[in-house]
Amino acid sequence: MLELDLTLQRFNERHLAELETGELAALEELLALPDTELLDVILGHVVPSRSTARLVQLMRQD
Repeated sequence: MLELDLTLQRFNERHLAELETGELAALEELLALPDTELLDVILGHVVPSRSTARLVQLMRQD
């Protein structure tokens, strides 16, 4: 999915280097979702889990 790929690319370029260990685990949790579910979370159709909420917020801002 191109839109998802672009969103993740921008997020990685802007934030990946500054993520802490817990945030990296949350990112792994997000990336384990099927693409359609991950896109639904990023677009706000599905509420993110508590552990991933901050990362999803950053993805939405990018």
